Amino acid sequence: MNVFPISLPPLRNRKIDIPVLATYFLEKFAKKSNRNLTGFSKKAIGSMMAYNWPGNVRELEHLIERQVVMATGAIIKEIQIPNDANKITSKSVNMVKTISENERDHIFTVLELCNGKISGTNGAAKMLGVPATTLNSKIKKLGFAKKHVF
Repeated sequence: MNVFPISLPPLRNRKIDIPVLATYFLEKFAKKSNRNLTGFSKKAIGSMMAYNWPGNVRELEHLIERQVVMATGAIIKEIQIPNDANKITSKSVNMVKTISENERDHIFTVLELCNGKISGTNGAAKMLGVPATTLNSKIKKLGFAKKHVF
């Protein structure tokens, strides 16, 4: 299979292919479900062209299959593009903390709640469910000092 590799750019870089592929999938699924669908409105094509297609051609295929099932007329007037809230953007990636950052923030918050007390009945170690020696090691590794907690 890898004798002659073919490199194909992602669908978001081949926007001109979207109407052709969408029409092909529409015909395929309309025939399969015995429906008389003839095409897309300009609005539907515009929505598809504006979308980023992180799932590439397979995502487009599945989207058209859903639209065929849900269609009420001969022309698909609107496309139900996946919700933008589910897309990962560079802004949302910058807002995501690493596991280490989350651990650091969580330990700091618990230490504040315990007024800096690490061990004992009302200590941070007990609240976090770890031995006091482990918490001390983590605090040292994170570089916390008493001035950070109080």
